[in-house]
Amino acid sequence: MVDRHRLIGECGKLKQDGVDLESVVAYLRDEGCWKIDCIAILREVLGISLGDAKRLVHGSSTWRDVREQDETFHDELIDALVEKPETRKVN
Repeated sequence: MVDRHRLIGECGKLKQDGVDLESVVAYLRDEGCWKIDCIAILREVLGISLGDAKRLVHGSSTWRDVREQDETFHDELIDALVEKPETRKVN
């Protein structure tokens, strides 16, 4: 389990030391963080919105290896949740 409190402190130090954001994201992944953990921690450390944190993590080189898989999953989820007119049953 990831110790978010500790990692928030560590990332805060990295930020103060001028470490670039890509390296911070890589550090978090190396520490065992999932994307959602990275997003939550960066939101806290950087004081940015959820959307900005998601874009930063999703677009990072660190998570490039799962980007296509995540986008496919997202698209399929949206398709499953949105009722399409051609599939609607008529009574």
